Amino acid sequence: MKVLTWNLNSRTSDDVVNEQLSFIFAQDADVICLQEVVKNSCGSLQGALKHADYCVTNSFSLAPDLNVLTGKRKYGEIIATKRLHEALPLIAELPYPERVLSVQMDDYLITSTHVPPGSSNGLVKVEHLEILYAYLLKHKESNKIVCGDFNAPQKFLPSQVLTWGQREKNNKVIMQINPKWKDICTPERWDQSERQIFDKVEELNLQLSCQDNEEYSWSFNRQGNIIKRRYDHIFIPKNHKAADCQYYHHLKKLSDHSPHTVVME
Repeated sequence: MKVLTWNLNSRTSDDVVNEQLSFIFAQDADVICLQEVVKNSCGSLQGALKHADYCVTNSFSLAPDLNVLTGKRKYGEIIATKRLHEALPLIAELPYPERVLSVQMDDYLITSTHVPPGSSNGLVKVEHLEILYAYLLKHKESNKIVCGDFNAPQKFLPSQVLTWGQREKNNKVIMQINPKWKDICTPERWDQSERQIFDKVEELNLQLSCQDNEEYSWSFNRQGNIIKRRYDHIFIPKNHKAADCQYYHHLKKLSDHSPHTVVME
């Protein structure tokens, strides 16, 4: 089974959306999880996927009030599968419920998420990760596929992750968060919210499909230095095997995130 995840960067131009779809269809994936979909692109994406005989669900269709989905809440999710699936209710406890979408396909629980970036959302990111972890733990006995843009971790170290509740300083790791959030969240809580998704992955009956610590899915230029982050992930059941795990970096004009695929055996 081939799984694809991609943050589409809220692109709405017909030409760009069509090029995104061309890449998606060329992958011939069995499960497609798309993040940072906006209302202006959702119809085109869903229509094309349905025309290609995918079963498709978007999180906008499950939201109780579309009027609030503006500004920081304008982003939604799409899940498309070759086999029929049943959409599950959004997680109402989330700050932005439309940022987590789950469907049941046969005996697989498939979840797509776009974790709000902490730099602009602060505690919303922490709460999102805490509630997502509790949701996955509740379903730990299920065969789960979890995909999306986690905006974490800051870095993969040889034996652990460096979270955004930490900083590297003088070759040491210290507990520290963005100063503008220090009055509403401790570094320890921020660290734990990110860390448990990765360090406790086996407790969730999951495994991270990509084990290459040098791989990345998002990058930016900081004063001539290219900073790379691996924010986009595919988690698969612990008793499955990940093969042919790839990030595609040649599509920067279509999104600021690289699409990611894995073949699950």
